[in-house]
Amino acid sequence: MRRIINKLLHSSIKHKLIVLAMFVSGVAIFLLSSAFILNDVRDAKHSMVQEIALLNKVIGSRAISRLAFDQESKAEKDLYDLYQIPSIRLACLYKNNGELFALYLKKGESLSCPKKPLQFGYWFNWSSLVIYQKVFSLGGQADGAMYIESDLNEIYSHLAIYAVTTSIVIILVIIIAYFLTVRLQAVISTPILSLVGSMQSIREVRDYSARAKILYNDELGLLANSFNEMLSEIERRDQFLEQKVQERTEDLEYALKVKEDFLSNMSHEIRTPIHGVISFVRLLVEEWNTSDDDILFNYAQRAHKSSDRLLALINNLLDMSKFEKGAVQLERKELLFSDLIQTVIAETSGVVEAKHEKLVFQPMANEPLVEVDEGRMAQVMTNLIGNAVKYSEKGTIRISQSVNPEAIFLDGVAQAPGMIISISDEGIGIPEDELVKIFDKFFESSLTKTKAGGTGLGLAISREIVKAHLGTIWAENNKNGIGSTFTFMFPLKEIPGVTQITEKYV
Repeated sequence: MRRIINKLLHSSIKHKLIVLAMFVSGVAIFLLSSAFILNDVRDAKHSMVQEIALLNKVIGSRAISRLAFDQESKAEKDLYDLYQIPSIRLACLYKNNGELFALYLKKGESLSCPKKPLQFGYWFNWSSLVIYQKVFSLGGQADGAMYIESDLNEIYSHLAIYAVTTSIVIILVIIIAYFLTVRLQAVISTPILSLVGSMQSIREVRDYSARAKILYNDELGLLANSFNEMLSEIERRDQFLEQKVQERTEDLEYALKVKEDFLSNMSHEIRTPIHGVISFVRLLVEEWNTSDDDILFNYAQRAHKSSDRLLALINNLLDMSKFEKGAVQLERKELLFSDLIQTVIAETSGVVEAKHEKLVFQPMANEPLVEVDEGRMAQVMTNLIGNAVKYSEKGTIRISQSVNPEAIFLDGVAQAPGMIISISDEGIGIPEDELVKIFDKFFESSLTKTKAGGTGLGLAISREIVKAHLGTIWAENNKNGIGSTFTFMFPLKEIPGVTQITEKYV
């Protein structure tokens, strides 16, 4: 039995459906037939009890009247009329004292009257019905008792007929269920097999563009449609992941290239001031007693410049590290941003004049106060002006200042006024595909690698400072095709509870 069950569990859906339909049909017919047969048997037994009880009363009353005259033979003759009912096997007539007075025994039977019948009433055993009740004379007096035993052959005949009929019906129903299941299984199993085939194809070739056929607009059709929607979602995600992997690969390749360029450039940038310091300090020591003061001062001045350059480089690296760790705290205070710009212009005027360039700035009228970290914003202005000077030759550098009441975007909605600062030059410009990358740390434009040099940290630090002020910064090439413009904007006042805004470039 266990082997049959295991074989069935591992069989096809078609076989399972057939077996299930046959089993359910057979059980249903069996239960219905059993209920009908049991009800019919109960009715037959009830009718039989009533019939024999009536005979008991009629024939028993007639036979009991023979007791007064002790006519035993006539009493037995009266009981003999029971032969007309073939089911009665034995009838016994008792006196009130329990003594047997007369009996009827069906021909061919080997029964005997019980010496002490049980309590009055009726009961069934496996093969017969027994009735034992008092018999009343015509005067209404209980003069004796009657014991009748009848076989159940008639009931068993009905049962046999019912059993045969039920078996035939069950067989017919199973046959019909088989053919119906064979026809219906195609409706059920064909869509499922199609779905399984699609799954196997997808598993083998990893082709998520495959789709299951929708044969019917029923639950299986809904399942197939849901499966196709799932494949579409997987396909979209797969394409999205492939795109992301490609982007991450490109970013990684770019990061590796930037790292290589940075290591190469940084080693040069660090070695140059260190060698300058070492060389001029050594000359100071060697020629201290032989050279005049002007030569010694020149050595010391050059060593000082090299030291400043090295210190600036180290400070930039430290600043970048602090911003990446979020360890920079702004020291905001109210000021006029034009005053800050004027201060930076004065500090960088020597570099501007050395390159024979011109720097133009006109403060705006009715300028509002801003809340910023003066030192950090001065660092941004110094970096941007320094870049404009570095990558220009005898041009004009223009600084503009304005206020936009809806410059700052929070969650994509313009909400806060902001100040906009632009530094425009007439230099070599920036390749269009590098307008965003130039703000990455250690990045150096392809147009500047052989022209000016640098560590690639100035713009990255400037972006972090502006972001810390809830601002944004970006670069654009000038529309006339000469030079570029760097623009940054920031809210006039600190916005409590806000840590970032929507940037033009992320």
